[in-house]
Amino acid sequence: MEKIVEKIVEKPIKQEVDKLVPEIIPIPVFVPNGGDAAAEVQKVADHYADLNKKVKDSFNQTARKHEDYEPKEIT
Repeated sequence: MEKIVEKIVEKPIKQEVDKLVPEIIPIPVFVPNGGDAAAEVQKVADHYADLNKKVKDSFNQTARKHEDYEPKEIT
C-alpha cells in the first residue's frame, strides 16, 4: 500500500547583503524643441529619487524579518 505524505518543514534562510555599490549611469533626457531643459531634468531626478526611496524601504522591510536585525544606514 502506497501512502502520500506531505510534510511542511520550516527552515530559516539568512542572506546578508555585504555592500550596495552605487553606479553612475548616464541617462539621456529628451527635451522637446523650445522646452525647458531644467524642468525635464528635474522630472527625471524626482522619479529616480522616488525609486531610490522604494528600494531603501524594501531593504529595511526585508531586514526586519530576521531576528538579529540591527538597523544600518543605507546610503
